[in-house]
Amino acid sequence: MFAQISQQVQSTFWDLCIAFLGKAEWLKWPIAFILAIKKDTSLKTKLVAAIIIACIGFSFGILVYFITLLF
Repeated sequence: MFAQISQQVQSTFWDLCIAFLGKAEWLKWPIAFILAIKKDTSLKTKLVAAIIIACIGFSFGILVYFITLLF
């Protein structure tokens, strides 16, 4: 009995999610972009390098800020 109710609730939930995601135009572009990144290894490498450089720059900026607070 509980398994049938649980299955119906789950089926209804996924039906609503699929209907919502099918109409969500704002969500289609990021999903397509993520899938393109997963397939293209050179793009993945460039993205990882850009993220590492951004993190280093952010860390350096915070370091400079704290050093200026000391003086």
